[in-house]
Amino acid sequence: MSVGSSAPLIISAGEALIDLLASPTDNWWEIESFVPRIGGAPANASVAISRLGGQAGFLGCLADDPPGDWIRQRLSGEGVDLSKCVAVQNAQTRLAVVTGSVEQRDFVFYGSPPADSLLAPEHVDNAGIEEASAVIIGSLLLLSEPGRSALMRILEIATQKGTPLTFDPNPRRKYWPDPEIARQSMLPFIRSASILKLGV
Repeated sequence: MSVGSSAPLIISAGEALIDLLASPTDNWWEIESFVPRIGGAPANASVAISRLGGQAGFLGCLADDPPGDWIRQRLSGEGVDLSKCVAVQNAQTRLAVVTGSVEQRDFVFYGSPPADSLLAPEHVDNAGIEEASAVIIGSLLLLSEPGRSALMRILEIATQKGTPLTFDPNPRRKYWPDPEIARQSMLPFIRSASILKLGV
């Protein structure tokens, strides 16, 4: 699939990161190695769309570091349009150290600051969201500014245009210790979503 495909454009917005998968996975003192994998639900969704023959675009911030370069290379190699991505300086690609079993995975994030969290409303305004046939949003950027405001801007544009929205709440207690704050942050997206990606 080429970026110039006539298929409707679907934009995935939010986090792109590196998962460091521990092996063995149960106890830190038993870990012998970490295997890097490109992660972030929106980034993964854009790859899936492209592999299925759709026209996929990814909107997010990527660091100017080796992990960020790897993400660019892999997404571009999968046919994902990265023209809406923003290169940011003085930031690091978010690293997610993943331990535990598949059923009870634990994530610890590193990055100071994580590049993907720096997506801002002005980046959204220049991304052509109004041209998309659908938008996919992850929730990780809701944890801090300016990412929270950027996602709210995407929601505003999608609502105004009547663009279908997919939302991945991913309400992990570790990152949302106050359920009421999580509810208030996510509810506007949940109410507007055509599709919710629910998990634990």
